[in-house]
Amino acid sequence: MSKLEESLLGAMLCDQSAARVACESAAKEQFSDARNGKAFEILKGIFYQFEECDLAIADATLTRNGFQAGWAGTLIEKCGTAANIEQYLRELREAWAMRLALEPLKAAQSAPDLRTMAADVERARVALFRGAAAQEQKTLGELDQMLSDAMTGARITFPMPWAAMGEDTCCLSPGTITVLCGNPGSSKSFAAVQLLRFLLSQEVPAAVLELEDGAAFHLRRCLAQMAQRSGLTNERWCRANADEVRTIRGFFSQQLAALEQSVYSLRCGTAPTPAEILSWMADRASSGCKVLMVDPVTMMERGKQPWAADQELMSGAKQIAER
Repeated sequence: MSKLEESLLGAMLCDQSAARVACESAAKEQFSDARNGKAFEILKGIFYQFEECDLAIADATLTRNGFQAGWAGTLIEKCGTAANIEQYLRELREAWAMRLALEPLKAAQSAPDLRTMAADVERARVALFRGAAAQEQKTLGELDQMLSDAMTGARITFPMPWAAMGEDTCCLSPGTITVLCGNPGSSKSFAAVQLLRFLLSQEVPAAVLELEDGAAFHLRRCLAQMAQRSGLTNERWCRANADEVRTIRGFFSQQLAALEQSVYSLRCGTAPTPAEILSWMADRASSGCKVLMVDPVTMMERGKQPWAADQELMSGAKQIAER
């Protein structure tokens, strides 16, 4: 088992894709060797910080944590290739499940004879495979329900104001987490409020949490979009066209009042933690919102271990999205 675990660690060092799969699928407690579990946590932290398990960084970090210098290099030699990462992970999970099934035997006050032990092992093995079969049946049932919902229209992908993007990405499908990336000033926030307005016009409950500049700032952008007057975001233009500004504000008063119910901000003076963002998401989801946006997510407080904060937010958001 130690050889298997070291091969898995070596695969993480060999290939970025293998490292990502391992970080998302494995857990420290699944390793039978506590030392290997500790090494996995270290490599996982390196990957989430640098998006790869660089050999030099890994070796230096492992050495600082009590591992022999050069041990990371020997892991790569033992692994040889990262192509078997899925097999390593599957065998790791199966061995962990077997250890859990056998734990009651280890806790017994008296040691059983060999025949009794063999019978207990066989029972544990049967229970393990029955559990796997039950899980497969449960998964197929979920698949059938998913297909049925899609066929009846109970499960839909929400449209976007940009038809080609919506059709090509299906990024507003149920349970989906989508990250919109771009350089500073590339109109990501403008896109967010435009998407919000479009969804509300399609009677899709949606909300956005604005982490910078406040809700009024973004409502002003919404007004400029609705009126097709970019000058509404410019102080000089507003002063020079005061009468038009008042007319536009009055004309779109009802639309602004409706948008106000869907634009939120956290006025605490500090960057929100993942827990605070997830609390807002859970509250909005429980009230019936189908699409939630956080803009910009980079304003979140990430602490001394940013990869851990990112993982907390993404895993928590995924759980809320899949409810």
